[in-house]
Amino acid sequence: MTETKQTIPAGYREDDKGRLVREENIKPLDILRDDVVASIVNQAKEVRAQIADFRKKAESEIDAFIKIAAEQYGVDLKRFKKGNLTLKSFDGSKKVMLDAGSRLTFDEKIHIAKELIDECLVEWTAGANDNLKILVDQAFSLDQSGKMDVRGILNLSKLNIEDEKWKKAAELIRESVTTETTRNYIRCYEREKEGEEPSLIALDLATV
Repeated sequence: MTETKQTIPAGYREDDKGRLVREENIKPLDILRDDVVASIVNQAKEVRAQIADFRKKAESEIDAFIKIAAEQYGVDLKRFKKGNLTLKSFDGSKKVMLDAGSRLTFDEKIHIAKELIDECLVEWTAGANDNLKILVDQAFSLDQSGKMDVRGILNLSKLNIEDEKWKKAAELIRESVTTETTRNYIRCYEREKEGEEPSLIALDLATV
């Protein structure tokens, strides 16, 4: 259900508990702080919208160019998949990279693999395998976003352990891996000095 923002009458401001407070009862510094924060956040939203618009236009230009290039060779790119593409200017001083963002995830087989591994740990002699149990628990535990440690689990599947249940679990882990495409990333580069490699034109506030 979408929360409806209440209309704030002139001369009032809403506090962090949703209460309307007359501006004459608010300290001038608190009002100034509120104005500064609101101004910066609004500007940030405008910049975000501009970047989103730039990304759409850039992807559209790249798509159009690739289709023209394909036509030069008499190829119809009906199944063209974006990503992992680099275009350079004629003099090499500029380049545009289109990267397809992706991540590895697991399907339902991963839970069966975890059960088999747990059975192995129970059957094996304790002591020497305590460290392995810790590694297994850490790999299969969920992080704050509810995701498993993909690299840790894949590393477990590579362990050469002569146990049929373990081998079956390792096989299930490998079968359960799926690749999810997230989004495309556009990176622009330009050479600042002659003889140097083009450097990234940063669009991240932390690197500007």
